[in-house]
Amino acid sequence: MAEYTRLEDLDQDEICARYDLGEVMIVPVPGGAANSSFRVHEVRGKVEADYALTVLDNDPASAPRLASLMEKLANRHFETTELIHPSDSGLTVEIDDRVMILKRWIEGNVYPVLPDDLLGDAGAALAGLHALPLADVIGDEPLPAQGRRLTAEHRSRIDKFTDREFVQWLTEHLAALDNVHSGRSNTLIHGDLYSDNIIVGEQGTLHIIDWETACIEDPLLDLGMAIIGLGVVDGRLVRDRAEAIIDGYSSVLPITQDERTGVLRKMVELSALIIAYHRYHRHNVRYPGSPAANKYREMIGIVKSLDDCALHGA
Repeated sequence: MAEYTRLEDLDQDEICARYDLGEVMIVPVPGGAANSSFRVHEVRGKVEADYALTVLDNDPASAPRLASLMEKLANRHFETTELIHPSDSGLTVEIDDRVMILKRWIEGNVYPVLPDDLLGDAGAALAGLHALPLADVIGDEPLPAQGRRLTAEHRSRIDKFTDREFVQWLTEHLAALDNVHSGRSNTLIHGDLYSDNIIVGEQGTLHIIDWETACIEDPLLDLGMAIIGLGVVDGRLVRDRAEAIIDGYSSVLPITQDERTGVLRKMVELSALIIAYHRYHRHNVRYPGSPAANKYREMIGIVKSLDDCALHGA
């Protein structure tokens, strides 16, 4: 859980004033690595309501872009959280130098490991996102292009990492995958489709949340990220889970056999490298001493196992 903003840091009276809320009870919500999240329970007379409050701790400048994207997705009836507008104007609020977004609370389950029978639905939902016309989801706040890949700035930090074996492994594997692209048109991607970013609603509907890594990118890189995020169990990529995600995706946007065994395999590997980099940097450079300091090494094992987990398809 990101704990950059604590409950006691919140000015609850000001939050209520800015969003025209009644009496509230606010509690932290576990999960998430980049920002702090809270559940807001409102009581106004005999009416009760629940909201999710996100404090953009790591990148407050991205809040207008994130809020604008959520508004656009809601307008397209994509299953995600509904944005709550402040009582004055705009889509976000800033209180005590903290930028916040308030959303309607979605009642449902968040699974540590998404059940097997929902993996196809997750793949189909991701394809539905990629099928949205870019003109319909890009607003006044432009999304970054290729924002999920490692930039020159990211790469310049790698040689300073103290795990020299990891530096060599990451550098060599990145060099082999430079500029890999599926040839498909770039789309809006989520970029972080892990189980904790999916709420399974009471009717079984999948609601995709947490859009901080959204950008314009190759859709098969997003599918590769989802295969890592949803297909890995106990540090191992499970082929049947990966295939279920791909089959669900292909039911909306077909994946060819050559793509499965060729470029998609490369995208899964590239995704593992990107995740490994960010885990190392977050838990060993920005926040040293983290209990997750060695979590980046999980990705090394996954890359080694990719040939044993070939994505054959039908």
